[in-house]
Amino acid sequence: MRQRPKRKNKISAGYVRNVVCAINIRQRRHGHLSRRARARA
Repeated sequence: MRQRPKRKNKISAGYVRNVVCAINIRQRRHGHLSRRARARA
């Protein structure tokens, strides 16, 4: 699994969140959500 960086900066946090949201939206549009994405959403 991906390790969480020790130093939290808002830019990377927002970037990761945007990427996750984009992945969730893309998968939802296709109608199949992975287990991780469903847990995230």
